[in-house]
Amino acid sequence: MCLSGGKNSYALVDMLIVLRKSAPVSFDLIALALDRKQPGFPGAVMSVLIFEKDVPLYVIERDTFSTVKRVVPEGKTTCALCSRLRHGNLYGLVEANCVTKIALGYHRNDIL
Repeated sequence: MCLSGGKNSYALVDMLIVLRKSAPVSFDLIALALDRKQPGFPGAVMSVLIFEKDVPLYVIERDTFSTVKRVVPEGKTTCALCSRLRHGNLYGLVEANCVTKIALGYHRNDIL
């Protein structure tokens, strides 16, 4: 699963842990977070919360934040480019590590 550090990500972790106990198929869980070098990244908090769940956490560092700041004009929304860069990095990482399924903890506003 991919973690952003938000409450939706942690809810997803809890749901997948519960599901793993009763699912008709066996699966392993790993947590992957992308540190985009944006100020305020909750890496330390994320590590503690995931460690308590006994799920391995991998934090990958990719400086996409400076790219977004350089490309997007001041005052304009960064969401589309930031999301595209984040997903591209995450998909490349899971593919390189032979991960077959990915779960993203979006909320309704993200989906819309």
